[in-house]
Amino acid sequence: MTGGVFQLLRRKLHPQFTNSSLLSPIIAKKDGAGSTGSRSLKVLALIGAGVSGFFSFSTVAVADEAEHGLACPSYPWPHKGILSSYDHASIRRGHQVYTEVCASCHSMSLISYRDLVGVAYTEEEVKAMAAEIEVVDGPNDEGEMFTRPGKLSDRFPQPYANEAAARFANGGAYPPDLSLITKARHNGQNYVFALLTGYRDPPAGVSHGGGDLGLIWRHITTGLSRSVTHSALVLLQGRSLRLSQKKWLGSATIAAAVGHWCDPAFDLFHHCLWPILLSAICSVVIANCSATPCPILLMQSHLTQTCKIREGLHYNPYFPGGAIAMPKMLNDGAVEYEDGTPATEAQMGKDVVSFLSWAAEPEMEERKLMGFKWIFVLSLALLQAAYYRRLRWSVLKSRKLVLDVVN
Repeated sequence: MTGGVFQLLRRKLHPQFTNSSLLSPIIAKKDGAGSTGSRSLKVLALIGAGVSGFFSFSTVAVADEAEHGLACPSYPWPHKGILSSYDHASIRRGHQVYTEVCASCHSMSLISYRDLVGVAYTEEEVKAMAAEIEVVDGPNDEGEMFTRPGKLSDRFPQPYANEAAARFANGGAYPPDLSLITKARHNGQNYVFALLTGYRDPPAGVSHGGGDLGLIWRHITTGLSRSVTHSALVLLQGRSLRLSQKKWLGSATIAAAVGHWCDPAFDLFHHCLWPILLSAICSVVIANCSATPCPILLMQSHLTQTCKIREGLHYNPYFPGGAIAMPKMLNDGAVEYEDGTPATEAQMGKDVVSFLSWAAEPEMEERKLMGFKWIFVLSLALLQAAYYRRLRWSVLKSRKLVLDVVN
């Protein structure tokens, strides 16, 4: 399998290297190399791969989690079924959580007060709710702007006048609009719930304060692995062209400097074979290390201990990067529900996610109902078509043709 991958990479990269003006002097002609030089070159390549593997060993296992966040659990939402509908009592409680906890930073610019009528509140309740806000309207007959009480057609109020004011008030972070948040995030409902309830103390080796050294270290290790991968690919190309040891090393140096030639090959090699190769190399080195303690383990422990979360950020493993500017907002008893439901952290998270899911898809119930009606009607039409086909063609299919060869 490895040989097939190398052959594929060699065929893809062969025109790029042979047409390059930088490599043309290197691959000019064949030059014999002794077995000693070839052996030393293999040792050098192994050392390079081992060093890069050693630097990347501490980040291979956690790279995906650090970049994309911890995978969210799948929760049994009551409106997830084919014929299931929203829990409207939960939508009402979720709107209360949004109003009292989230609305001070997050906007919902696509939702109007009239959208709540018949979903979570009566028309009179929504009118009273809208009248509590002041809306800038106008101009009037004199050409001046004025303020008026809100009405059903008004959108939810914005917490900040513009993006610059929002960033200034939140330490540079911009709170996203929540109108479509469950559709704008991968695995939206589960992600939002896990994010709201997933705050915890940083694990061992991660502390608050300082810079985002984990991100810088990931860039360094990726660059090292890219350089070593480029060098290995050019060494493979040089071997296929029967180059000498010196020209192999020259090709590797050029590839490390001009690495964009190998970007397609790097993506395939780095994401498919790189983690397996690094884990194998580091496991062998650690197992055969005679020093006590092993230098690789010491370096890995040192690098892990230097990861810090920047000031003003909070640790949340479900957020990409693990550090989020929003502090923990849902605490037990943060709101007092009108219907007497205990306001636990999980209950508030479930209710506000139900409200945000409805805000992103207010037509879901109507769409499911219409789909069920269409399926029922089309099923009747299918039965009628099948019966008509049988009735119309039964006479033709039951005919018996007799060939009279005598007359």
